[in-house]
This record gives sequence, structure tokens and C-alpha cells, in this order.
Amino acid sequence: MDAETFRTLVAQLASRYGHFKPSDTPRIEHALDWRLLSLNQSFEWSWNFISARMDRLDLYNLSSNPSLPWSVDKYYRFPWHRAEFSKNIGFPWTDDFLSNESDNLHWKSISNNASIYWCSSRIERFRKQVHYWSLSQNRGSFWSIDFIYSEKESLNWLMMADNPALPWSSHVLQQLTTEFLSPKERLNLLKNASYPVDFDDFLQWAQLEHWNLLSQNEGFCFSNEIMDKFTGAWNWNALSANRAVPWDHQLVMRYADRINWERLAINPGVQWDHALLNLVHQNAGFDLLLENPGVWQFISSSTDH
Repeated sequence: MDAETFRTLVAQLASRYGHFKPSDTPRIEHALDWRLLSLNQSFEWSWNFISARMDRLDLYNLSSNPSLPWSVDKYYRFPWHRAEFSKNIGFPWTDDFLSNESDNLHWKSISNNASIYWCSSRIERFRKQVHYWSLSQNRGSFWSIDFIYSEKESLNWLMMADNPALPWSSHVLQQLTTEFLSPKERLNLLKNASYPVDFDDFLQWAQLEHWNLLSQNEGFCFSNEIMDKFTGAWNWNALSANRAVPWDHQLVMRYADRINWERLAINPGVQWDHALLNLVHQNAGFDLLLENPGVWQFISSSTDH
């Protein structure tokens, strides 16, 4: 990566992830990417700033940004993008707002919004709008055995099997999983970061498709020994994106002929150094690195020191 490309990368990463204030923007305005700034959750947003710069900001990206000083009245101030706004975990969602704006919201995104506490009474009120396939993937803190049991006939259990937010340590939940999932569907638990996988038992029956699932599990301990011993069995596309794999320069070089570079580029768990950053840039290009907050953390910490 030449010096000019690196400077461009730093400027765009700073636009998306850097911590600064509206008062800082006049002196760095020439370097800002306003589309990426609209995604920035570390920027000290104010409605005065947003109103004054709306011609440069990206309304689509702002719609899902939880760091704006959201309030119900500000919702009515701009024509937000419906689906992106419905994903917003910083908005103060209330039953009254959901009811009043029901026809203007994207209910697949609302159902998967982790900041909305989906208690039984709220489900009952919006039962006709709730998208249960999306709700079953929701990683919010509302999950309990009582809630799962009350909605067991409506939830999508194949999606539930892949959801690490559920209280998997409960025997009741495991009983319900056995009751509602076929043996084949139950295999989806292999990629669930919160479900305890007995690796010794796994080795007794695993086939290639099962290794594909385990390769996605971000709760599994991927030691160098296990990765080396079963090199031919892993799904390397999945491993390349898995933040639980201790990807550092040495490990990347060891498996360079197997790695999916595009997926590695956006993996927030990569342990970056400058040589590895150059290597990934050569193989995956520039734009994907902008999707990875870990790249900014590495560059900003290196600059600090």
C-alpha cells in the first residue's frame, strides 16, 4: 500500500469511526467522507449540525445510526429511510410510537431490533405485525424460558437454534429444542456461539457439512493444534470471517492458500500489524477494510504511540 493510499484509508476510516466533534469539522472538512461520517457512532452529533449539513450527509446511513440524540419529535423532522430506521437501536421505542407509526415501519427489522424488549404483553399488542422469523433471530436481552414457552408455537425454531442470546444452559430450553427441531435442523446448534459443543463427541459422527457449521461458531476454541490437525475438514470461507479464530500475521501466512481474503478483511477479530494490513489490502482491496472497525482501532492506536 503506497503512502497516498494509506492516507486515504486513514481519512475514510476516521470519517466512519473517529471520535470528534462538530466544531472539529471546519479544519478537516476537506478530508471527510460525509457518507461514512453518517455512519459514525463516535461523532458527537447534534440536531443543529445535522440540519445545517443535511445536504452533505447521507440520510440512509443516518437512519440507522443509534448515536444521534434521538427523540420521538425528531423522527418527524426528516424523511428517514423506513427499513434502516427500523433497525435503529438508539431510538426510544415505545408501544405508543410503534402503534402510531405501525404502517410506516419495516416490521421485519423491528422484530429483529435488539433494543426493543419483546415481552409477552408487547407481542400480544403487535401480534399481527410481528415477523416471527426475524424475532427468532433477535439477540436482545428479553429472552427467558417463560417467554419462549409462551410463544413456542409461533417462533421459528431453526432460527432459534442459531441464536446465542437464548438461555441455552436451561434444561427446559434444550427439551423444547428437542421437541420442536428435527435431528437435521438441530445441527444448526453447531454454529451457535452460546451452545456447548462437545468436540470429542462431535468427532465421532461429524461429516463435512457439520464441519461447515462448526466453522461458523464464534464461541468455539480454535486452537492452532485443532486447526492444524483438521485442516482439510474446516470451511475456510467461514473461518476467515470468524472472529474467534486468532488471526494474526503468522496464522494468516500459514493458511494463506486457503483464506478467503474478502471475508478476512472485514473480520473484526483480526490482530493487525502493518505487514498484515498490506497483505490483506493486496488480496482484498481497499473498500472492505473500511467495513472493519478493528482496522481503525489498530491504526489509531499505532498513531497514538
